[in-house]
Amino acid sequence: MPRLKTIKKFDEWKRDPKNVDELFRLIVEERMSLRDAAIEGVKQPYTLVYPWLHDGGEMQKRYEAALAAMADDLMHERLKIADSVRKSRNPVAVSAAKLACEVREQNARSWGRERYGEAADAMRGATVVIQVADLRGPQVALPVAAPALPDVTDAEQVE
Repeated sequence: MPRLKTIKKFDEWKRDPKNVDELFRLIVEERMSLRDAAIEGVKQPYTLVYPWLHDGGEMQKRYEAALAAMADDLMHERLKIADSVRKSRNPVAVSAAKLACEVREQNARSWGRERYGEAADAMRGATVVIQVADLRGPQVALPVAAPALPDVTDAEQVE
């Protein structure tokens, strides 16, 4: 738990829009993780920055928009990497480019879920109820009468 003195300094720091803009610039343009941007970039305790950004309010929306912007940037960069080895016949260069593209795509899918397709884990831990039912309907046995056959003896012919 941070000291009261540290909390007071952080409260003063977060009131200045320039400080907040610098934090988001480091996240988007410098591609720093939130932890690195907080600790190394703006010199603020991560234990205070994280809950402040994830409070469900405006800062969280701004942070999610920053991650979506990073996802867009990663996908565009992925295309550039793929284009750079298009004519290459060197299997090592192609493999390295493929790996770089896959890593960028995976991160983009995590950061830009709505646009790049990785579904959120909202259903994890949810209760699933499966009901097994006979979808053919009720099984009803209908009585069938035996067909009426004419009495025929061996000597008679039926016309």
